[in-house]
Amino acid sequence: MTVAFTAAWTATAASTDDTGMYGVGTILLLGLAAGTTVVSMIVLGLRRLRGAKA
Repeated sequence: MTVAFTAAWTATAASTDDTGMYGVGTILLLGLAAGTTVVSMIVLGLRRLRGAKA
């Protein structure tokens, strides 16, 4: 998820939303960011662990 996408989406969605889906999308983006961070940290930990054994 890029900062440019998030900024563009926020600028257009927040100003035109009448349904409340902006809030749902925001929660989904935050969940995506959190999930990506968790997976990245797990992979980084596994790579470091594997590198230490070699």
